[in-house]
Amino acid sequence: MTSLYGNDPIWDYNIAQDIQDLYSPPKGFQPVCNTISGIIYNNPEFSIYKFLLEKSGLIKDYDDLQENCTLLIVSDENIRRNYNNTFNENTFLNMSRLTARELLLYNTLPGKINYNALTSSPIARLMTKIDNFAYSTLFLKLYGNDYVLNNISRILDNEIIACNGIIHQISNLLIPETMQGVIINK
Repeated sequence: MTSLYGNDPIWDYNIAQDIQDLYSPPKGFQPVCNTISGIIYNNPEFSIYKFLLEKSGLIKDYDDLQENCTLLIVSDENIRRNYNNTFNENTFLNMSRLTARELLLYNTLPGKINYNALTSSPIARLMTKIDNFAYSTLFLKLYGNDYVLNNISRILDNEIIACNGIIHQISNLLIPETMQGVIINK
């Protein structure tokens, strides 16, 4: 390609490389450390979410410095403790790409919502990043001293600040009602 400065083979290579990078994450993907992906990748407590990020193809989205979202995340220990009879390794291994994607998007709120804003009202209706409005709403309610999402999940840690969003650790996995039969083995 010819640039202002004449023939520039380096520019050609960089553009071709950038276009290739849009299609899929490179092998050995290393996220930017302080992004949502970086925090998940570098924290062994969140290995199930790391697997969901890879399976869903949303790795680069949560690593994008302009993502600007709030992720509600459950530790591996809480998933195993709370769903011992319904989840096993095969639940996540056999999950389709679209199911993993919808599960992550259901646990993601648009915009950076810190703990004070999230808990500023005794009751709130929160929109998630799922496009289908039929089941894209979370309900937050104050019960005693705990803020509870969808009547099943408490907010455990105030917030983990990432450069492209905020992570709130919660006690239970939030599953859209229409997906419960697909994800939970009944």
